[in-house]
Amino acid sequence: MIMRRILLMLVAFGGAMAANAAEYVTEIELLKGEKWWGLDFYGRLEQPLNGSVGEPEKMAGQTRVEPYRSIMVSNAGRYIYSEKPLKKVEFGDETITITSEYEKIEVEKGGKTLREAYVVCALKNLAPGHSPALEMFAMPQYLMDGDFAYMSEDVVLGYAEKLLAEGFPPGIIVVDDGWQKVSGPYGFDPELFPDPKGMVDKLHELGFKIMLTITPNVPNWGSVYGMARDNNQIINWALEKSPVTLDIGNDEQFSRLRSGLEKIKDVYGFDGFCFDWQEDVPPDSVKFITNMMSLGEGVDMACYRKVIDRPYASYLGCIWHMQDNEDFSPLITKAITAGLMGYPYATARLDPSGERQMADYLLLQCGMPVLSVDFAPWRITDHDLYEKVKEAVNFRASIGDYVSKLAADSRRTGEPIVRHMEYQFPKSGFFDCDDQFMLGSQYLFAPCVDGADQRLVRFPKGTWLGRNGEKIKGPVVKQVDCSAGELIVFEAAR
Repeated sequence: MIMRRILLMLVAFGGAMAANAAEYVTEIELLKGEKWWGLDFYGRLEQPLNGSVGEPEKMAGQTRVEPYRSIMVSNAGRYIYSEKPLKKVEFGDETITITSEYEKIEVEKGGKTLREAYVVCALKNLAPGHSPALEMFAMPQYLMDGDFAYMSEDVVLGYAEKLLAEGFPPGIIVVDDGWQKVSGPYGFDPELFPDPKGMVDKLHELGFKIMLTITPNVPNWGSVYGMARDNNQIINWALEKSPVTLDIGNDEQFSRLRSGLEKIKDVYGFDGFCFDWQEDVPPDSVKFITNMMSLGEGVDMACYRKVIDRPYASYLGCIWHMQDNEDFSPLITKAITAGLMGYPYATARLDPSGERQMADYLLLQCGMPVLSVDFAPWRITDHDLYEKVKEAVNFRASIGDYVSKLAADSRRTGEPIVRHMEYQFPKSGFFDCDDQFMLGSQYLFAPCVDGADQRLVRFPKGTWLGRNGEKIKGPVVKQVDCSAGELIVFEAAR
């Protein structure tokens, strides 16, 4: 009897293992001229997709938090959606072969174009969530990380006043990490920030909003660190390392951080928070990441600086900075593809080097959902280049209401703010156009990258207005000058 039970258990175990190892293979016939986008927007995959994509969910090398959705959309109006990762996707000359460990993949019909495919997919599968304050799309974000030795009231106010004196529009000041005290309840260092409320009131008088960078990091000294260490509430146990990461997955640490943020917002009047954290968070720290994400719930102005796989929310209701420290040119593809995968507010960022790249990067930012000014703009010392950048930032501020309207519309539909040319102008030969994009339906941006002084711009059908008063009748391809920091943007004539 015992032996029989053992045999039955082994058979059951073997069956379970076989079931777990099951693979579902779907072969989809490609339509004539059909191209597909999606799966990954970190720039690791060429878009439109081609060739063999093995384990696309691991392409980004990022922390994985379930659920993890897979989205593919085509310019023939078809889409593929799954709440689970795909194991493999292979593009042949006439077919796509998709392998999943979870389910049989089905291709759905949304219409006849890329836009129709995405909109139907979004309306069926991507439930709208909390959306950021519209000011985040209308105003520049001035990030104070990298150019300042420390944070203090005088430094913050001095930065805002100099921006205005130099002729930049008011925007959202994002105070970098380092404002916190290391002992006692979560709050400001009283020596650096003796009057946070007065600072906030002054910035508001100047026309600015203000956000604080929030991290779970503390130096490896002080009472906050000591209590966390003694209660096993630190994630990275390299104790000689500073800062260390507090385990926000721990209820006590999470409660402390959340209550501190509530006080900062309610008592001092800060407008929002920018959440950031160390790269050494373990991949299985699901509760840590979930808790960090939840801190932004109910906060109108919230943004996240770390990419934590896709998606941790079925519809990303926050500004998402996708940082790339290595290359400049893929930023356009990243932003476009993010929009086609249900992340309409994603804003690509880069740490530029050299004055020309700094200028080109800010010009590209002018076409993003959020204009992120990541460094003090007067670091560009070339006078002519600096003036062009200042002009571009003010132009972006002048169309802020339009971008805010795009964001408001996206709340309902999930439509991208940054759009592929094929998305906006279907069946017009733009499927391979990856170096220019539309901001909504009105503005065509054609950034110059890698220090180029000229570039080709592909104009769709219609009349396009240059900032210098030039009128261009499309469809046509024209070479334009982009030397000396020229912002290459054309408005569709109404």
